[in-house]
Amino acid sequence: LKKVVIGKDVKVINQNAFYGCSNLTQFEVDVNNGYFTQNGNQILTKDETELVLVAPAASGVINLPDSVTKIGVGAFSSNTKANTVKGKNVSSVGNYAFYGSGVRNYELGDLETIGDYAFAGTGIRVMPNVTNNISIGERAFAATDITEVNLGKYDGITIGDYAFFNCTKLASVTLGNNVTLGEGAFASSQGNDVLTSVTFGDNAVIGDYAFFANVGLRTVTLGNETKIGAYAFMHAASLAEVTNLSGATEIGDYAFAGNKNQNGNTAPVFTTADLSNVTKLGIGAFLNNEKLASVTLSDKLEAQIRSEFDPDDKNKVVAYTENALAAFAFAGCIALKTIDIPESLAIIDDYAFYGSGLETLNLNNVVSVGEYAFADTNLAAVNGDKLGTIGNSAFMNCGKLEEFDLSRVETIGDKAFMGTALKEANLVSATTIGSFAFAETVITKVMFGENLAYLGDNPFYGCDIAAFGKYEAVENFAGIEVFNENITISANVFVEDGVLYRVTENGGYELVSYPMLKADRSYTVKAGTTRISARAFYNSQIVNVFMSYELKAI
Repeated sequence: LKKVVIGKDVKVINQNAFYGCSNLTQFEVDVNNGYFTQNGNQILTKDETELVLVAPAASGVINLPDSVTKIGVGAFSSNTKANTVKGKNVSSVGNYAFYGSGVRNYELGDLETIGDYAFAGTGIRVMPNVTNNISIGERAFAATDITEVNLGKYDGITIGDYAFFNCTKLASVTLGNNVTLGEGAFASSQGNDVLTSVTFGDNAVIGDYAFFANVGLRTVTLGNETKIGAYAFMHAASLAEVTNLSGATEIGDYAFAGNKNQNGNTAPVFTTADLSNVTKLGIGAFLNNEKLASVTLSDKLEAQIRSEFDPDDKNKVVAYTENALAAFAFAGCIALKTIDIPESLAIIDDYAFYGSGLETLNLNNVVSVGEYAFADTNLAAVNGDKLGTIGNSAFMNCGKLEEFDLSRVETIGDKAFMGTALKEANLVSATTIGSFAFAETVITKVMFGENLAYLGDNPFYGCDIAAFGKYEAVENFAGIEVFNENITISANVFVEDGVLYRVTENGGYELVSYPMLKADRSYTVKAGTTRISARAFYNSQIVNVFMSYELKAI
């Protein structure tokens, strides 16, 4: 097929109408057609302002009439032989206009709109001229040979989702003020190591995944009032400098994070993060950034929306807000030795500093610490005057942690201090102590309070405790105290013969903890005991244990 005649009644010519017609070079449009006209190997709209279609076999240079201001949907998408397009007054390029075509060179006017997939998959190397406030569509330049995006003198540009996705020759990006980047705008699925520099003007909105997996990216310069989306610079393993990070007001989930495994670490490597103007900090924002040594948090961090199941209706989720430092925010930041927690932060969320290098910490304004929040760190001492809740494993394996004032803490989760170096535990305010909460520590002394309502499975297994109880004054002998191993701690907890028990829900007893250093070789479990907790006799010197006949579970 070499020639197509368009009759007078044809109203619509769809994209790829002549796909695969590799010999089609000529169109002839009936002069009485009210919708289309022809210009050699081109079909134009009747008013000659829009290029509708170029013949699939048209080759070399395609010259458009000066009247043409728009290249229509899929106009070149079936053409692989043309290499140059000239249209000095073209200001709009439609969806799929050059998609997959062979055109590499473009002499167009100042573009105001570029449609979805407009140049995708072509050999274009140089950005066309554009105007302020241009809209660049989804995947408009995806998988092209563009080497530079220099739009710094243009403001108000909108760049669509994955617009420059997998541009493996792209080396630098410069953008002006008030730019909005869509999801994955400059992302890579192949680990692009060519893009090294990105610069923004003020008021940029950087979308989710915008520069995802640009492993060669070395420098990013931000303007003021910048919003950074989730995963925006994740896996930017060479990113050593972020200039004016203090200009950011929002940083999304995992924005500067990376993965750490046997093959290395893909997180950025910059050392300082001034977040003094950040009002929203996402989950895992700096996860595994092992070079990050200095962080300045903002006192303007906004409350986060959280949710949990309604305690009265497990099928209902209740949403609420809290001034919390996001989960995983600085987990794995091993160079981070200290950080100032702003007064506005009441909660440190789960895993926030897990595996970081923290050595000192002041939590005097924090009321709650989440699960694993500081686990596997180098903390030696913690201050927390208002701390009331400590989550599961919050300080687990902090092997240098010797000092912690727990006198005001009400709830202590499972394994909260397991593997620490604590020597004593003042739990006079505690109402709940979780399973294995202080296991494998060097605690020798424990003080309980009268409000203790619940004990999990042996919170003190592996501790250097010879007996539970408390020192009491001897009547008529001022200044003399004796250690009482038979005491009532609360309505639900008591000590008998130095052994810690609790009252179970059915009115029986549970033997919670038999002291590891208790010297007795034989022990008779209290009558009425229905359960012996996990690891209750762990590493003790006991040889014989006589059970209660009421015992139902071990």
